[in-house]
Amino acid sequence: MQFDSQNQEKTYQQVKQWATEIFGEDVYLRKDAPEVSIPRGSTMLRIQVHDWGEGKVGIRALSYMVEGAEIDEALMRFLLEKNDDVVFGGFGIDSDGDVVYQHSILATGMDKEEFRAAVKAVAAVADDFDDEIVSRWGGKRALER
Repeated sequence: MQFDSQNQEKTYQQVKQWATEIFGEDVYLRKDAPEVSIPRGSTMLRIQVHDWGEGKVGIRALSYMVEGAEIDEALMRFLLEKNDDVVFGGFGIDSDGDVVYQHSILATGMDKEEFRAAVKAVAAVADDFDDEIVSRWGGKRALER
């Protein structure tokens, strides 16, 4: 695996360790990118470690929530209004038309409890809303595909 910096590699090693300590054997390691995946409820989380330059590294906690939903004005409005309600992160639609929820945080100086809180917050929000999205706009939850 290629890293963009030593800080990215160091942070990825720390994320792997914390993810395994917190979530146990459910953690999947990607071999070609600094990323771990964790199934939580009906969603799948991806924790990506990115080099932000100037010695800074960030973590993006991303949940692919729903694939194949009917992307219409009502769904987009629903997601935008829910963005106003959530504390961490935001909802979106990726280039494949999947409904996602994500949060990015500066990893430099982050401790295990901050990591745990960010990851669990993303998982909880995604797990709370995927059922409603599927029931109203169709599609499949992340763990159903």
